[in-house]
Amino acid sequence: MIAPNKRNVRGKTRGVILDKLIEANGGKPLPITIKPSDGKKIGKYYEKLSNEIGLTVRQHAPVRVEKWKQMPRAEINTMFDRIKFFPCLTMKEKFALDLTQEHVKKSLEKQLSDRFRNWRCDLHKHFKKFPTVVEAKRNPHKSVSNQEDWDYLCDRFSSEEFKVKFSMNNHSNLFLIEYSTNYIYIIFNNNYYYNVDQQTIQ
Repeated sequence: MIAPNKRNVRGKTRGVILDKLIEANGGKPLPITIKPSDGKKIGKYYEKLSNEIGLTVRQHAPVRVEKWKQMPRAEINTMFDRIKFFPCLTMKEKFALDLTQEHVKKSLEKQLSDRFRNWRCDLHKHFKKFPTVVEAKRNPHKSVSNQEDWDYLCDRFSSEEFKVKFSMNNHSNLFLIEYSTNYIYIIFNNNYYYNVDQQTIQ
């Protein structure tokens, strides 16, 4: 059994649409072909699958996991099931996906990881809209219904460790000015200086 949505955003409407498509398909799950050679998805229902993957990430991915490589395998497998099945006792299938095939799982996980990264970026962009952390906490992103989770993200996004990691991913915004045994000294275009333990940014 798959539990109901944790962050139910358009879930019921989406389920009705998929139900109608399945009914039009003779009551069978929507066929999806994933090529073993390159993992590309083909077929007229590819867009529906892509939408389902994005919504699954926004509704069910744990917000306190910062990177996909840190995502517990159990969570990934649960997301696979949420993509394939409706959340009900009968385990009714949405899409005809053979999750026993490695190339199918690999293709789905690649798209899940891409959507997860994009979602995390959206959360950070939303946080940056507000002048203070307090104000940001009062205005959670629409995909994060749990206030404690949003508070956690705001605290994380405002931490010096996160700021350094984020800025180091954007090389146009920083210059490395000194590298010592224990510390890295960084200057940003906005003239803020940071003295960071090397382990912080690894």
